Amino acid sequence: MNLFDFFRGNKIVLKIILSKRIRVDRQKDRITFIGTRDDILTFAAEIRKISRLNDGELAKVGCYFFKLSNFITADQFRENWVELSGLGWNVMASKFSEVVYGYEQNPFYFNDCGFTTKLPLDIGVKVIDLENG
Repeated sequence: MNLFDFFRGNKIVLKIILSKRIRVDRQKDRITFIGTRDDILTFAAEIRKISRLNDGELAKVGCYFFKLSNFITADQFRENWVELSGLGWNVMASKFSEVVYGYEQNPFYFNDCGFTTKLPLDIGVKVIDLENG
């Protein structure tokens, strides 16, 4: 794959701007977005937008690429990439909202919900202003 193949096959069509209050904690196999209830709800709404992209299109979140794909490809193993179907991105947005409302654990990681096979780079949220967390 050369540079031209990269841009031909994957289009960045959505840029998600994080609130300045959200802190991103990167570990080897996961990313945690840490913020207030309002920040995480806003982030979840942005994640939901990815579910409306077309196959192969990308959203960029800081240095990370979130890809909508109807089929799992080798892109899932690229550094700083997460690849899910449209339904997968929608479920992720719902789960992140459920953390805010107390229906999921805090912090929460998408791999824990069992929606799909484990993502090589898991995504999670931590809400810092919950009464129980």
